[in-house]
Parts: sequence; structure tokens; C-alpha cells
Amino acid sequence: MMVHENLDFLLDCAAYDHAGDRKALENIFIAAATQRDIHTQGIQVSLSGKFGNGKTDLIRTALNIIGEGHYIEANMSDKNIFYASDIHDAQIVFCDDKELSRDLEGTVKRAASNFQMPCVHRTIDSNLRPVAYIMPSRLIWVFTSVSETKSDELLSRCIQLIIDESDTQTDRVSSLIRKKAMMHKGEHYLSNRDLRKCHNIWDDIRSKWYIVNIPDAEKVSGNGRRALKMSMDRVRGYAILDYGNRDMVIESL
Repeated sequence: MMVHENLDFLLDCAAYDHAGDRKALENIFIAAATQRDIHTQGIQVSLSGKFGNGKTDLIRTALNIIGEGHYIEANMSDKNIFYASDIHDAQIVFCDDKELSRDLEGTVKRAASNFQMPCVHRTIDSNLRPVAYIMPSRLIWVFTSVSETKSDELLSRCIQLIIDESDTQTDRVSSLIRKKAMMHKGEHYLSNRDLRKCHNIWDDIRSKWYIVNIPDAEKVSGNGRRALKMSMDRVRGYAILDYGNRDMVIESL
């Protein structure tokens, strides 16, 4: 497979398990790709929409395409991220319909602001001795919600996506449900062979670190400093997914 076909292939495969919402899926893949760039600020993801319209299905489809080991699904307490032994650098943390407490939102903002570096939580143990717990670096947080209750400060760090609730989308979903029923398929309609190809693409991408040069950076727009940085990071994400079609210099970091 030509590497420049990566994104289209991933999106086409996702369509077997989730009808429509192609742009939202694309943005999730781009966010995941930015985790491998050593200059990115990271792109966090917030997906909103009404109950029962496929928010969770969309995210789980994207994560299934990316592959196990690269994500964790958990609704966690305020400081759990510092203590969890199953969360590692450059993972995706999916919080489904989680209303964030003030402390947890503060933790997420801190992680997003210090994307390239691990965050330290200092406290004391039962013997009043100081201890330090480390949150992994380069985490991408993915949130779903019926209505946005996060602060503007946190949302400014996120790419905000909305689930397609149109009648046309309902028809697409109904058609896919019927196809799965006729083919005796369960949750996943995608073939194991194509799913392995998706995982191979992501394993290859995530086995490397990248520095993306943007020659036309002056043409990249963004309303404000943070928005401009996110726009640059989106360019980086597209470039990383398309790295095989780019001029590359291999260096030791």
C-alpha cells in the first residue's frame, strides 16, 4: 500500500463499523498522529451530541482502528491519572459522557499545557512523607458529552466536534445496521485482514518520532495564538499520516 493513502484507507475502514461522521473521524486520527511530533502542543478532542446518536460508537470505532495498547477507556477520579499503572506516554484517554470536576479539569488543562513533558503531582503518604506521582506525557484526551459543560479555557485546548444528527445520517446508520444483521456481523463489520492493515499503519507511524517542517506556515490561519498553534498541529498530523509521501531526513534524536 502507498503510504499517502493511509488516511483514506483508515477512514474507509472505519466506515464499515460507523456510518458517516467522516470529518470527525479524520480529526481524531489527525490528533492521534500529532502525538509523535516532538514540537506539537497536542490536540485534545471534545465530541458533543444528543443521547443515542452515536458519539460513543464513533470514538470506539476510531480507537478500534488505531489498535489496543494505544488507548485506554476510563472515567477516572480527579488524580487517578497520576496513580494508574496502565496509562503510558502517548496514549489516548477516552472519557465517555464524563462531567469533569473542577480538579479533574485542572489536571487535563495542565496535561494539555505541558503536552511534551510528564506532569508531577506532589503529596504526602500515610506517614506524612513527601511523594511524587507522574502523569505520562503526550496524552490525547477524548471527551464525549450531550452538551458542553467544560470551561472555555479547556475547550480552547480542544478541537470541538459535533456528531451528525441529520436525517441523512440516520438513514446511513439504519442501512449499516441492516447490513450487519444480514451478514451475521456483530459490533464490527470490518474484516480482520483490513483491521490488521490499519493496526500496521498505526504501529509503523507510532514507532517513529517526527519533526515536521511547514514551508507554507504563513498561509496557515488561526483566530488567536492557541488556535494558530492548533492549526499548525493539524498540518503536522496530516503530514505524519502522509509521511511516506514527504521528503524526509532520518536523524538520531
